[in-house]
Amino acid sequence: MKGLIFYNGKLLERAGGPSSYLYNLKTGLEKLKFFDISFLTLENFSNSISNTQEFLKSALLSLGNLFPKSVAYLYTYFRTKLKAGVLKNFDENFDFIHFHRSSDFVQLRETNTKFKILTTHSPIPPHLEIEDYVANKYNSKLAIFFKEVEKRTDINAFSNADILMFPSPESLEGYFETWPEFQDIIKDKRILFVPSGALPLQAKEKPDIIRKKFNIPFNAFVVSYVGRHHLIKGYDVLQKAASYLWNRNINVYFLITGIEWPLKGLNDRRWIEVGWTDDPGSYINASDIFVLPNRKTLFDLVLIEVLSLGKPIIASNVGGNKFFAKQSEGVILFQNGDHINLAEKILELYEYREQLNEMGYKNLQLYLNFYTPEKFALRYIQSLTELLHG
Repeated sequence: MKGLIFYNGKLLERAGGPSSYLYNLKTGLEKLKFFDISFLTLENFSNSISNTQEFLKSALLSLGNLFPKSVAYLYTYFRTKLKAGVLKNFDENFDFIHFHRSSDFVQLRETNTKFKILTTHSPIPPHLEIEDYVANKYNSKLAIFFKEVEKRTDINAFSNADILMFPSPESLEGYFETWPEFQDIIKDKRILFVPSGALPLQAKEKPDIIRKKFNIPFNAFVVSYVGRHHLIKGYDVLQKAASYLWNRNINVYFLITGIEWPLKGLNDRRWIEVGWTDDPGSYINASDIFVLPNRKTLFDLVLIEVLSLGKPIIASNVGGNKFFAKQSEGVILFQNGDHINLAEKILELYEYREQLNEMGYKNLQLYLNFYTPEKFALRYIQSLTELLHG
């Protein structure tokens, strides 16, 4: 087997998306001493290409208010030209090339290889995620044109890929629900389902230190959350669940990490906004349970990391969350978007705390047996070996 993984980005342990997926895969392959798969990422690009990409992105988007349609099309055009030469001088004698963005696939799809594999890492089709990002950061008019050009990119990539790879069947839920054409586009595609994995999350501070720092009583029941403060992440659902519990005199604390944007935290001493941190493990470890309330999700990295800490999890019954819940009784589901049902699940664990240790133990065992980088890499190798020789 000789393969190439291409990603126009950097490999980072905790950035999420393709960056962390590939960081953990590369780590697993190295631990297995398997070196037949090469990685071509932004670290391998010349500085001139990287710097030009960033300059053009900033320059064009700054003009978005004045010329939204032109900016969207020019950005896509220059992206194409910059990427077109990346593989020219690279050995193309691969059994497969695995792409991790629709835009990467479209610009480099003419490469000479047996299988072109595509994985996208957003919980909804990339063009819809890009539309939301541009609307929040720039303006809605520019977002409309970006959606238009990026949708063409997605259609092109998914239509022309030989193989699709996703972590689980449930991970595709957001695509079927929000992209009407998706069913027809992939109806004849072969899809490999390869659950990912991650390095164990470390906790730098002891739980009592964290609780003391934020004036949380040592016997208080604490719920943790890590991530963007966004509707698609269900941040507002968690807020409503907190208010519902407090209104019924249930004294639960909420320990929240992540930048307060675009949504703000609740004005209550029991709702603690930590902000961005490079040590989310300490805050999760200082809590009794972790809540993952996403409205849409692919296969969340943070859920794997929480498993590694041996913490019980309450998650929305959506996407990849459902796959995890099938594997461990330490992951329980609530009705997606239903803050009362979420509050009821929190209350169940609040009232029966004696089950928390057992739930956490089951999650830790699931991590050790299934979700380490080595287990992930082994699944990846086996799936591609079967593809190439099956």
